Formats: sequence, structure tokens, C-alpha cells
Amino acid sequence: MATMSYNPQFHAWQRYTGIDSVTFEAIRSGADPIPIEQMDLPKLVLPTAVAVAKVNALLDHVVIIGHDLRRDFHLLGRNQCRSLLRDTAFYPLLALGLSAKRFSGGLPSLRALAAEWLEDEKLHKGAHSSVEDARAAVLLYRLVKQEWDSFAEKKFGAPVWTAFPRRPRPTVMSRSAARLRLRRLRNAARRPGRLPPRRRRKRPASRASAE
Repeated sequence: MATMSYNPQFHAWQRYTGIDSVTFEAIRSGADPIPIEQMDLPKLVLPTAVAVAKVNALLDHVVIIGHDLRRDFHLLGRNQCRSLLRDTAFYPLLALGLSAKRFSGGLPSLRALAAEWLEDEKLHKGAHSSVEDARAAVLLYRLVKQEWDSFAEKKFGAPVWTAFPRRPRPTVMSRSAARLRLRRLRNAARRPGRLPPRRRRKRPASRASAE
């Protein structure tokens, strides 16, 4: 949840969830005697299963960009296709560019990557912002997009785009090309072993006796 600066008691998503910061802290600490199922929430609030299904439907067949998305996928119960994932925490080229001062092993932090590659020392200086995290991850991906896409295709294979199938455009052949293709097909059919021999028609008995 993102807190509005002019009112620390009001969350930007309160109009969607119906839960303010005080109620959220009470629910998280267990001090609120009213269970969340019995609270008077707005009609826009979806059940957890429905919300997870809608999010997974939005994430299908798209390239997902982020930083260390393992927990996010775990909460969604999702096994993301590796060819459609761009996680800045696991791309080796970004980690190789870090200095020893900013990187001491393990997974690099988004703050260190942004400071090294984007020259953004102000990331996470104040309150945590998921919008700034997403923006930094997308900017990092754009820096090495060509190399990263080639790396992902070689390691995990080409992505399969099946969300919006498109019909192939019909190819219009010229008359000469069509005649040449038809001639080649006829010649291939006449070769032995390609197709069964054509059965000859039997002549009528009356005509055969007359001859």
C-alpha cells in the first residue's frame, strides 16, 4: 500500500480495499477483534481466489519485468515461463557491472543496480515505492534489452505467443509461379514409389469384341 503524503492515515488504495492504515495495522497485529470476512468492504473488493486468477490471466503470454519476483510468483501460485521473464536480480550481465563496493556476492539489490547502471542514488532513500521499483527494473531492462532477449532465447528457447493467435496472411502467387508449382507436383506424382499407380479404365466388352 502507498501512503498519500498529505494524509498519513489515508492509503491510496483505500477506495478499492476499504481498509485504512490503522485498520491494516490492527489486522496484521491481530488486535482487531472483527475478522476481515465480516467487515463492510466495498463491492470492488474481490475474493483472494478471484483476484489471483485475474492477475494470472493478465500475466499470461506477456514479458514480465521486475526484480527478484520469486515471492510474488509464490503468492500467485505461478510457474512463469522463463523465456517470458526478465528478472533483474538474475541477469548475469547486470551483476558483472557492479563494483566490489556495491556487490559482495549473492543476488544484487535493485538499489545497487540502479546506482551503478542508472546513476540513481536516490532509489529507496525515502519510503518504499513499488512504482519506483517497477520503473527502475524497466529502465535496467531497456539498457540491455537486445543482449538479454538473445540470451533468454538461447537458454530457454523462443517464447510462444499464443494469447492472441493471428491468421497468416495469404500469399498471392503469379500465374507463372502457379503453373510451375503445378508442373512440379505432377512430375513428382509420376515418379515411381511416390504415389500408387493410376488404375486404367477397362474398355467396354462390345468395343473390344468389335476390334
